[in-house]
Amino acid sequence: MKTTSAITRVLAVAALLVGVTAAPAAADDRVCTGAIGAETIDDNVIVPTDADCTLDGTTVGGNVLVGPRAQLTVTGASIEGNIQDDNNDAGAVSVTGTQIGGSIQLFDGDRATVRSSFIDGDLQYESNSGPLVADDNDISGNLQANQNTGGVTITDNVIDGNLQCESNDPAPTGGGNTVHGDAEGQCADLTPAAGGFTDVQVGSTHATAINWLVDAGITQGCTADGNRYCPSDPVTRAQMATFLDRALDLPAGATTFDDVAAGSTHAASIAAVADAGITQGCTADGNRYCPSDPVTRAQMASFLHRALAS
Repeated sequence: MKTTSAITRVLAVAALLVGVTAAPAAADDRVCTGAIGAETIDDNVIVPTDADCTLDGTTVGGNVLVGPRAQLTVTGASIEGNIQDDNNDAGAVSVTGTQIGGSIQLFDGDRATVRSSFIDGDLQYESNSGPLVADDNDISGNLQANQNTGGVTITDNVIDGNLQCESNDPAPTGGGNTVHGDAEGQCADLTPAAGGFTDVQVGSTHATAINWLVDAGITQGCTADGNRYCPSDPVTRAQMATFLDRALDLPAGATTFDDVAAGSTHAASIAAVADAGITQGCTADGNRYCPSDPVTRAQMASFLHRALAS
């Protein structure tokens, strides 16, 4: 929902755009109805109703204001202010490889693509009817996509603020976004997985530790393809042996247990931790290891104490 100040801004921009024919633009503003190349414009660029404007390598000291049904293509430009596409009935905006000093605000329009650009403010898509793309951008503020109906694809962006998506139909798709704030609503799952695991989101409570385990070669995930970590699953005694073996780089061991088959996945690590005195098995006679049993917190304390206290 737009605030009163936002509505006032929309009306002001609309009045300015209509004013291209009803009243002259400010003296330093530039009305764009074609192509502008590598030149400097000190104030605003105004794209009037139904116009087609291209900015290629252009430096703009103010805002770029896009009128109803207008088309805007920006490539390799520098915009000190905002790009605002307000109440645009069926226009299109494409921004590639551009430095934006303010925000990109695309409301009530048709289609838009923002790619490989640096945005000091926010990237906002709201109430647009056509396909929308945000790809490979560095955004100092937030990326917000709300109430869009033509599909939103959000991929590989670095966002210092929040990634917020609500009431889009269909829901946004994509992934690989690095979000330093919060990923919320329909975009909660569009952040990259920690350690390359699809079931561990960056910013989650244990993500840093899981990344460290991966980098140290202590874990390879819980599936054969290495795509999942299974963060909510309990750790078995067999898995614990492998974690400790890899973490401590233990020498090969020769100890055997009746319930650990030679050549099984964790057999070598179980032998190594046994020879190192970290485990004594799970029975009083020391003949069994109980590899499939979960590790209790008490057992974990004993494992770590024997491994690290000596």
